[in-house]
Amino acid sequence: PVSVKGYWEFAADSVSLTIGSTTTTIATSINAILDTGTSLAILGPTAYVNTINTILGATFDSASGLHKVNCQTKPLSAFPNIAVTISGVPFVLTPLMYLEIITNSAGSTCYSLISSIDANDANGKPIWILGDFFMRRFYSVFDMQNDRIGLALSTSYSTVQTVPSTLFQSTTTVTPSSTTTKPSTTTTVSSTTMKTSTASSIFNIGRWSTTGSLSIGRTQHTSTLFSDGRVIVVGGREGANTVEIYNPTTRTWSRGASMNNARSTHTATLLPDGRLFVTGGWYYNTASQTAEIYNPVSNSWSAVSNMTFGRYGHQAVYLPAPVNKILVMGGYGGSTGSVGLQSCELYDFVSNQWTTTTSMINARVYFTATYLPSMNVVVAIGGGFSGSVVEIFTVSTLQWTQSSNTIAPYALTPKGTLLPNGQFLLAGDAYSNGGTYLFNPATKLFTFAANTTQLRNEASVTLLPSGSVLLTGGFDTTTSQPIRSAEVYDYQLNMWRSVADMNTTRSRHTAVTLNNSFSTSPTVLVIGGQHDWLGGHDLIDCELFSVNG
Repeated sequence: PVSVKGYWEFAADSVSLTIGSTTTTIATSINAILDTGTSLAILGPTAYVNTINTILGATFDSASGLHKVNCQTKPLSAFPNIAVTISGVPFVLTPLMYLEIITNSAGSTCYSLISSIDANDANGKPIWILGDFFMRRFYSVFDMQNDRIGLALSTSYSTVQTVPSTLFQSTTTVTPSSTTTKPSTTTTVSSTTMKTSTASSIFNIGRWSTTGSLSIGRTQHTSTLFSDGRVIVVGGREGANTVEIYNPTTRTWSRGASMNNARSTHTATLLPDGRLFVTGGWYYNTASQTAEIYNPVSNSWSAVSNMTFGRYGHQAVYLPAPVNKILVMGGYGGSTGSVGLQSCELYDFVSNQWTTTTSMINARVYFTATYLPSMNVVVAIGGGFSGSVVEIFTVSTLQWTQSSNTIAPYALTPKGTLLPNGQFLLAGDAYSNGGTYLFNPATKLFTFAANTTQLRNEASVTLLPSGSVLLTGGFDTTTSQPIRSAEVYDYQLNMWRSVADMNTTRSRHTAVTLNNSFSTSPTVLVIGGQHDWLGGHDLIDCELFSVNG
């Protein structure tokens, strides 16, 4: 039975190692999670994992983050079987099920897929994680109705490593046992949903596939998910006043009605009635004051009154009833479009008028802003000028206050993503040296979260239905080259892990989680962007990330 809801957590009897007739018990009465999103075999508390890897004769390799194993001169018979005993039944991994052999032109290296994680569950108890290399050996049942998990030895296990003759002093391979009872339903482990990167020894998950292309290359555009599942893309550097709409059923784009005004680095805010409210932007060397509303039913745009100040790189949020107004904040403006703005203004739908309201404490550009209904506040994160300080706008008083501490080191442009636990994840900033942070709006305090697997800037940050966060592409801040790598943050385990690479290098793109909540594999649509930092046309290419591969 599931012992703690949220993840598939259950109580297990023990973890033990057996060589010949000698069994060493490593831990008893553990709390374990069966997780398809963990690409190693077993993760556990550092003290226990160090004991296991010491018995294996493994040494930590800082370059890969894994333990290296001497597989050149040590025979395979010298390595133990590892058993996780659940409800009195041992589930056994033989050596080639928890060791990964990486072979390249320089030779072969073996890694232990037993790694450390010091994390607690919701009850404050240390957890172990049984990941993909464990699960691929067993047939797994996730019974959602009865909150329980089932495991049985899989007779369809077909992932067998071929061992080079130079290793283990033999060419032994692992084959499934023929003495076990076949489950009523079988499953085949496909090697196409995981891949090994010999350069970094990262075992990726998920799968990318191409989809329909835009008709016009786009960057500095906006992408918004409608309630009917379609995605609308508006404007952009090359997109000007054009609009395109993505149909997830046909995986194709079609042109929508064009806006009244061309714009890029503008805002697009989805209203409760399904319309889209667009403000400002930069075009023809001008910070625009214009605003307009798109009606997806009639496929038409309606202009509203102009803002008090032209602005781009700003933010806008909808304040729900009884306020029922749009709050616009910050951005660049002024006669040259180069002045950082503190000013804020409110749009009244009834009067069709803009009125200025209390200015922010600091000027902000290219930041994120989120309305929190539970606190009736707007949280502004990042922004170039004072990116290390968060500001909070209290709707009832129309006043701004600052966070109680700042991020160190100084972070200019992190993107703030609201997690299910009520905190914001700050990620995607080039100046934080890979560090990501959590901000608690209730306490107004930052805490350090975890380091990303790769330094990147101008990446997209996307919240997944599970509450995890997908970070894609951007520019490698050490080489200034575009990248196509991606990674996922697990907020419950407070860790980043690599996933499959995109098909195309891109930065300054957008990404939207599609409305497929009933699917077993949530999908993210990645749209446009740039191939390089200095120039070139914007991308028309789009692709889909299937979270579960």
